[in-house]
Amino acid sequence: MKFYAWILIFLLIISFSCEKWNYEKRPDHDFVTFEKTFDVNGNEQVYGIIPTLDNGFAIIGTVKLSIGGESAAFLIKTDSIGNGDWISSNQQWNFSTHTNETGRDIIQTQNGEYVILGTRIKDDLTKQLYIINIQQNGNFNWENEFGFEQNEEGYSILSKEDNGFLLFGYSSSFNDRGNEAIIYVADAQGEYVTYYRRNISSPYDDQGLCIIPTSNNNYVLLINTCQDETNSCLNLLTILQNDLSAPHIDSIAFGNYSNVLPSIIQNTEGRFAIAGGFKSDEETILNLIITNNKGQNIITKSFPDIYPTKGVSIIQTVSGEYAILNSDGTLIKTTGEGAEIWRQLYDITTHGNNCILETSDGGFVLAGITNTGSSDFDVKLIKTDSNGNIR
Repeated sequence: MKFYAWILIFLLIISFSCEKWNYEKRPDHDFVTFEKTFDVNGNEQVYGIIPTLDNGFAIIGTVKLSIGGESAAFLIKTDSIGNGDWISSNQQWNFSTHTNETGRDIIQTQNGEYVILGTRIKDDLTKQLYIINIQQNGNFNWENEFGFEQNEEGYSILSKEDNGFLLFGYSSSFNDRGNEAIIYVADAQGEYVTYYRRNISSPYDDQGLCIIPTSNNNYVLLINTCQDETNSCLNLLTILQNDLSAPHIDSIAFGNYSNVLPSIIQNTEGRFAIAGGFKSDEETILNLIITNNKGQNIITKSFPDIYPTKGVSIIQTVSGEYAILNSDGTLIKTTGEGAEIWRQLYDITTHGNNCILETSDGGFVLAGITNTGSSDFDVKLIKTDSNGNIR
């Protein structure tokens, strides 16, 4: 009898042990959530986050240094559960002559290195677009500047099939009327190859903000064009991927948009979704535009109680819905037609337009900053479940 009792106890132990071993492999394990903060020795601004080849995350941003009050680009690398692997910034990249930089966008190359795009303020106060290559361990590899006699700013970077890069932004070097959208082409070592610019008809600014590849091997550019001193409009331009100098295929304008940094994606049906700030009376409200595959507006959804001030990020989920992260930390999940499903508010502020990811378990990863007391801000990384909850 005692023998059978011991057998029963042993089987129970094995049963519970196997249950624990398979715990993380259940299909309903989307409740794995976390909140992490990182201090980069100053007041930070976060512009984007990307998944890394080792299933971790890389966060790009800018820090206003505690000593000297100057700005530096930074890169934070974490593992899959948000633990910091390393933090690297131009304080460690030995740029003694580069004192004010903004890190705007980031990609990881096929060999695991990182390329950062941003803007640098020179000693003569002119702005230069620049890229920096960072090794997998966070060490500096190389850097290059791009620009002419006046101001250049970089906002969006893409890798090319030949391992080179497209750098999208705007320049004021070509006329005295304002900025023009510009694409710089760099080779795999970050060396200048050529550039393409868009002549403007507006007497004010033409600012290149986003560039994305399309499913039919073209590029789509999102450009903020001022129509007068108070109003602006977003221009959606499609250009040929194999000939950047060719005239654009389509040009669609969406009026009354603010200078809030918008975000654009192409969905699985070939349509485009744009999230940004729409001027309504005296306020700027969150707006979602869903277009057809030629950029023609077919759906517009407004969220009149959400007020973007900096950057707005949008992704499409695996299930075909949209997740929009507003600059105030509001996350909205909508249907594929833009109808709101739920919303959550988090203790973060975002400055960029690439600050949200969907994870393999259906949850979301958000990157921003949080107030840690008085006027001090730190980087914050949040992982939610599929309903936006943190448990």
